[in-house]
Amino acid sequence: MTPGSLVAPAEQSTGAGDTLAGAYLAQCARGISPATALTRAVKAAGRHTAHTPLTFPMPRRAPS
Repeated sequence: MTPGSLVAPAEQSTGAGDTLAGAYLAQCARGISPATALTRAVKAAGRHTAHTPLTFPMPRRAPS
């Protein structure tokens, strides 16, 4: 694998850091080496950014 070999257009970036941190910590908790855990976490965050985000309606105040 070379730098940039996994580059894909990003559809969205919200939550990418959360995905990376969660994946890394989950791998470490399973006893995976830090280097391997980081590689897997970066791939997970990359997959996360490659998908179109879900849309949710904005909350509205109840009529008074």
